[in-house]
Amino acid sequence: GIKNLEDDYIRERNAGSMEAGDVQIVASNSLADEEIDEDQARRLACVIQNNYRMDEENQLRLVSSSEDVVLFTHQKDQDGNYLVTDAEFAEKGENYDSSIQALNLKMDDPSDELQEDLEASRIMVAYDLKEYLEEHPEVKGIEFEGEIRTAEELDEIMIDRLSKLYEED
Repeated sequence: GIKNLEDDYIRERNAGSMEAGDVQIVASNSLADEEIDEDQARRLACVIQNNYRMDEENQLRLVSSSEDVVLFTHQKDQDGNYLVTDAEFAEKGENYDSSIQALNLKMDDPSDELQEDLEASRIMVAYDLKEYLEEHPEVKGIEFEGEIRTAEELDEIMIDRLSKLYEED
């Protein structure tokens, strides 16, 4: 689907600038979506890529990480498959936040809770790591915030933080 296309796009784009390691896990979370028409769709996403190397105990150790906010444009080809036709990235550095705001405002239905949505995206990385562990039972654990975690621990962290994030509402 669209998300896999975006993940591949990000992996390729980051290939030159990040240490690859043995495993690359891309976590992607929608900030705003829109279907312009049947043939074109746009998605504003927070995309976080973590690359890992396998240690001698079958645990994945973090070697490099990146976070981008990207406005993806998808176009349907003749076979009815969506392709990434454009990807506009938020600026890195001191203009990151204002650049994200500007991308958000380009959407027909911008996110009202952009900072909260970004924070949720960072928490949701734990979900993608948990999924990876569940799909690869030979992997004993994965590094998250400096510690090796199991799928159960990642699940607990995610649920705990999401409930804290949204409890004010």
